[in-house]
Amino acid sequence: MIAGRAPSMPNWVAMLCGWWLGVALWGYFVAFHEMARALVGGFGSPGTSVAFAIAGSIVGALPLLALLPVALLPRWWFGRRVPERRKADKRCPDCGYPDSGFPCPECGGDGTIAELELFARRPIVWLLVGAAVMFVLAVAWAEFRIRQDESRFRSDVDQRVAAGLREAFTRPRAGWGSFATLQYDPAGGFDAPPPFDHPRIPGWRSTERPAP
Repeated sequence: MIAGRAPSMPNWVAMLCGWWLGVALWGYFVAFHEMARALVGGFGSPGTSVAFAIAGSIVGALPLLALLPVALLPRWWFGRRVPERRKADKRCPDCGYPDSGFPCPECGGDGTIAELELFARRPIVWLLVGAAVMFVLAVAWAEFRIRQDESRFRSDVDQRVAAGLREAFTRPRAGWGSFATLQYDPAGGFDAPPPFDHPRIPGWRSTERPAP
């Protein structure tokens, strides 16, 4: 180990943190994209709907940048906090060997704690690249789930039509977009309208008085 260099994060900690962070990002991106697709609407994954949903998912992912210091917390703990505690206990800050003079007979460290640049370019770049990869994979998986759900709905409708269905049929989307519906109308075919795009109720009149 180089003298005066703070110890790096153990490999098992880096792997565990990376795994948990990846799972959290994956779940967040899948859920957000499925909800965005349900809000945009569109049956059969039309390109415009997918593009708008992806744009919405990107905007929804921006608040995650505020959690960047949390993602870098393990690096701060092992790069700054652990060496400081070792030095306070009269041990080598680098390897933890009992202080018997420096350079350390175990690792060769000189007993000083190097400055830690927490927001260094390399770890931040790796975090952003990893998040971008997770975003692309999660969106692809969400679109696959949406298409599978629509395919099941189409098969269900085909079976009902074969059995004599002549009226409209509706059911909620599966997954995180369950607040929206998939619809079939014998006259209009398949549709997946935005959940808040409801037709006006017949006979409805505004209770507000018109402005003079």
